[in-house]
Amino acid sequence: QRRLGDLAESVLLLRAQLGLTDSNSVAAPAITQLAEADYQQLKAAYRQAAKRCHPDYLPAKQREIGLTLFDTLNKAYHLQDIVTVEHILWLLQSGQAFSTTPVVLSDAELLKKRKHLLTQLITQQTDRLAQLKMREDYDVCNHDNWNILLYDYQTRLEDELAMLRGRARQVSQHSQT
Repeated sequence: QRRLGDLAESVLLLRAQLGLTDSNSVAAPAITQLAEADYQQLKAAYRQAAKRCHPDYLPAKQREIGLTLFDTLNKAYHLQDIVTVEHILWLLQSGQAFSTTPVVLSDAELLKKRKHLLTQLITQQTDRLAQLKMREDYDVCNHDNWNILLYDYQTRLEDELAMLRGRARQVSQHSQT
């Protein structure tokens, strides 16, 4: 009886030797391709927000918060996450980004923008949740009978290992002839 970890290691080693990649590997966050108008909106919001939270232009007591905001802003901009960029801009425009006490808003435009941003954020988070639920990791976390799950993984790994060993033999025989 082979351990599950040994099986996984053998499968990964043979995949690497055969030049196969793991299709289930964790990829970098997907960069959204925005339409030109949305991209221009993203750039404008980023520039406005960057001017307001850049640590070099902030007083000493706000620098730490500004650095965190600026880092989050840069990451969101590079991932083309327009919702997060606009949310940070809204926090800066409303005065809530650096405030330690609650800020009461009376500006109707800022409140409408906040409502719109929250609607977009709910949609974005719902999409992310649906994507996460489709991943195998989610299935593992919600599986009731671990013995059945582990046995299933073991048999799949054993089958893949046998298939990869057969392929490796074919490759070595083909290279010898």
